[in-house]
Amino acid sequence: ARQAAAARAWRALLAWEASNPQSLDPAPHAARVLLAYSQALLPLALYPDVWAEAAAWAGGDGGDVAAARSLLERGRAMLPGSPLLVLAAADLEEDAGDAEAATGVYEGALSPLAADDAAAAGPSPSPARAGGGSAGPSPKEGGEGGGGETAAAAAAPPPPPLPPDP
Repeated sequence: ARQAAAARAWRALLAWEASNPQSLDPAPHAARVLLAYSQALLPLALYPDVWAEAAAWAGGDGGDVAAARSLLERGRAMLPGSPLLVLAAADLEEDAGDAEAATGVYEGALSPLAADDAAAAGPSPSPARAGGGSAGPSPKEGGEGGGGETAAAAAAPPPPPLPPDP
């Protein structure tokens, strides 16, 4: 409850700073808002929307794209599973005109999922093991003809059976 109250207070302060009550010129106003975000990110580091808002302020209206990129990288390091931060980083790269970098952001976010899928599928059996032979893994598969399975593969449960086709 205290953390939620603190988050509401920080959000109120950020909204107040963004409203520019002092009628500052754009450059000092943006610097002041970014300072408020940098301070707010200390207690609100686990809130991905605050990271995305801070990056939007840093890179918005011809701002500092490198600073926005740095904020999003720090946020993604803090919250690696955040889809919001992945999308914000890709949007930043697209807005900067670098479609290749945006593609890299998406691929970087999807590569752990592909690795998880490959690990969940388990090792593909070699012809000797599939036929019931006891040759074990080939030297190319990391063995010299021993147990045939790695410890991780032996400990992993088999995948559930597929449902029958209708």
